[in-house]
Amino acid sequence: MIRTVGDAIRWACVLEATAPKPGNVHPGREFDDLSFAHFAQAAEIAAVQLSRTDLGWGQRIESTVVQTRRTTGTNVNLGIALLIAPLVEAVTQTDYSASADATSPWWRFDSVESVLSSISVRQSRAVFRAIAHAMAGGMNPSDESDDLEMDVHDDRANHDDLMAAMRLASDRDAIAREYASGFDSLLHQMTPLLKQCIDETGGTIQGICLAQHRWLQENTDSLIARKCGSDVASKVRQWFREADFENPSSIRTLDERLRSDGNRLNPGTTADLLAAALFVLLCPTPLQSERPA
Repeated sequence: MIRTVGDAIRWACVLEATAPKPGNVHPGREFDDLSFAHFAQAAEIAAVQLSRTDLGWGQRIESTVVQTRRTTGTNVNLGIALLIAPLVEAVTQTDYSASADATSPWWRFDSVESVLSSISVRQSRAVFRAIAHAMAGGMNPSDESDDLEMDVHDDRANHDDLMAAMRLASDRDAIAREYASGFDSLLHQMTPLLKQCIDETGGTIQGICLAQHRWLQENTDSLIARKCGSDVASKVRQWFREADFENPSSIRTLDERLRSDGNRLNPGTTADLLAAALFVLLCPTPLQSERPA
């Protein structure tokens, strides 16, 4: 039973990691340094930390990442925390008395753009610290760039303006692109796609797998692009287009292809987007007692 925002976070993370998606960690497949157990531990940490009302949403991201790394030795939920924290904040800011006028099925998250644009310097710095603590690759400027805005490891970088940094990184990182666009593709593309796939398959786990398949037939995964280059990311998209979702043998072949280069072809950013979309679908209307004073 999902009664709280924390419950929705926990189940979104666990369900996404449980689905046997090609290239990803799940109960049947793991990486040398990452297993389903890590995801389960991280889900519990995220559920507690991202639903706290005594911290700003940037600080919740930082607390989630620090505790996850301390417990699991991984940065397994950095992307999830970056996506879900602003959504949680949007839910707490929603005017529920206006629900009768809502036109979007995701109306409770309409204020996320305002949440992002109004982030304080204190919360911006907390997010930068979280990214640095997780040692995330690919969010820093490219080698040929002199722009330090997004370099989380350089003291000369401007860590006071998270949104400026996200806009700079948006051409190479899908999560940064969500920040820059007010979560447009997450709320208006990925979430409706996931709901459609769950309805179509009649099950959440199978629906998650189908949503991953359809998303990656049309989009490149930015984690793959950052690790291996845009040409390889485009090749992976072509592999998904060629694979037959209804044919288990075809999906097994796709899965092995994605695991062939030391798991560098893991479509991890797509997994983060799926987890966030699951949260949107699962999130209950917060009880009055859950809203910050």
